[in-house]
Formats: sequence, structure tokens, C-alpha cells
Amino acid sequence: MKRYLPYKLVPIFLLIINFNCFCSILTTGQSTLGGFNLLQGSEKNVLRNLSVNTIKSHTGNLFSTYGYVDTLSFLVYITDEDEEFKSLTSKNIPDWAVGVAKGNKIVIKSPKKSTTYDSFNKTLKHEIAHIYLSQINIRFPSWFNEGFAMHTADQFNIRRKINISWNLLFKRIVNLNQLKNFLSASKSQAYLYYSQSAASIDAMIFYYGDDILDNILYYAKQNKNFNEAFLKATRGDTIDDFSLKYISYLNNHFKFLFIYQFQKIVFFCIPFLLLLVWFYKKRRNKKKIKLWEIEDQLEDLKERERENEKI
Repeated sequence: MKRYLPYKLVPIFLLIINFNCFCSILTTGQSTLGGFNLLQGSEKNVLRNLSVNTIKSHTGNLFSTYGYVDTLSFLVYITDEDEEFKSLTSKNIPDWAVGVAKGNKIVIKSPKKSTTYDSFNKTLKHEIAHIYLSQINIRFPSWFNEGFAMHTADQFNIRRKINISWNLLFKRIVNLNQLKNFLSASKSQAYLYYSQSAASIDAMIFYYGDDILDNILYYAKQNKNFNEAFLKATRGDTIDDFSLKYISYLNNHFKFLFIYQFQKIVFFCIPFLLLLVWFYKKRRNKKKIKLWEIEDQLEDLKERERENEKI
């Protein structure tokens, strides 16, 4: 069920503001949804081209998949330095954070400070999704906000699923209403919270169909209330109803997934185990050969003694 507002209502402007003390390189461009400006701390053609292409493609995908919003105006600043990142965001941002979307501004660490270009690309998509949701002007629960961002950025990988599996095993899974205050959580807690949030989107698609996100956002734009939008989109399920289904979904789909990690470890260790067996057998064979030599020497000695006795 896809419903869109008229195309002419959605110009996108990626606005530039003056950051005073930070000398930045400006890149301007044109997407199908409007013009944009990109600020980055250093000149890197690969990074610039990747960012521009991601901004163009992902904003287009969000609008074509989930419908138009009134505006989607935001600034993207890519920083190479931790001090810049903290100054442009907040002193309360934890060290493990690599991207932040606040107001109409995205601040993101370059691959130089985070991990890989692929990880950077997904983080940029994640933050763009936050800006998109913010333009609907309702208060989304944290689990939906983060889950939607991770879903659209394709960040729910096997490592995160195994993380859920381990936490199910040790009974550290939390309920949906406890998935909040992500930025005040420890690194390990935050990793679980983001993973669980992503799983919540998978669970909604599993129970309510592929169009559930589209439907929730459509009703959210109409009603300006997430609870009501969720109730209409699911045709009668409350968030409390879904919370019970969600825990069941985690147990049914991730409970024994940690075994996959053991399989990989065993597969990785097989060559070393074979090598150890080879060394063990080689050493044991050497000992056997040495023992046989000693036995032969003793037998020779006994034979000589018998010959001497005869003489």
C-alpha cells in the first residue's frame, strides 16, 4: 500500500553552514530530489564520490519506497578528527559513536576514523534515514527509529544476529520498551540494543507483511501519532501485542544461531588440529623407532652373552 504526496512538494536542499574554526572542503551537486552541499575535512575523491552517490541514491530510495515528506533539508559534515566530531555533536556522545543526526545536520566520522568505506557508507545511509523520519514530525520510539535506520542501511548482518543469540542464551535480551537511551549505554549494551532494534523490523515484516513499514509511516503522516499508526497498520495489534510476538520471534529465529559461530571456529581450527596430530604421530613414531633400536641392541647383547657362555 504505497501512497505519495505530489512530487513538486519535495525539493531537497542539503544546506551548508559556517563551522567557523574548521577548514572544510565543499562539494556541491544535484540529485533528482534537489541540490546539495557536502562538507568534508580533507580532499579524497573516493570518499567524496561515495558520499555524493549515497546521498543521491538513498534519499531517492527512501522517498520512492516510503513516500514523500514535506522537506528533507540537511547538512552532511564528514570529519577526520575526534575533536571535530565531538565539537560538532555533543560532549555526551560516546566514543563508540561514528555518526550522529541531529536537527538538520549529520556529522559522521570518515573511514580514516571508523572502519571501512562500506561501513562508512552504511552509517551515512543510517543517519539519512533518521533525518527522513524526523521530517514526519512525530515522536517515534527509539527501537523503531533505530531499527528503521538499520533496516534501510542493511546493517543487520550475521554478527548482530549471533549477538542476539548469545544474549538470548545468557538471558540478557530486553523488551521493546527498554530499548532507549542508546547513547548513554555501554558499547556492548548499545551493540545489543541496535541489533534488537533491527530485529524488531524483521519481526514486523514477518508478522504483518512486506508493506508494514510503508503502512506505518503512511498512517503516521496522517495521524501524527505512532501508537495509532501502528494499530491501523497492523489491523488491530497494539505495541504491547507486538512486544510479545517480538520476543517469540527472537527465540524462534535466533536462539541457536550461536552454534554457527562454533562451526566457523571448528572449521578454522581443523588445519591446526591436523597439524598437531601430524606432529604428535611423528614424535610418537620417533619414540617407537628409538625403542626398537634399543630392543635390538639388547637382543644383540643377549645373543653375545649366550655365545660367550657356550665357549
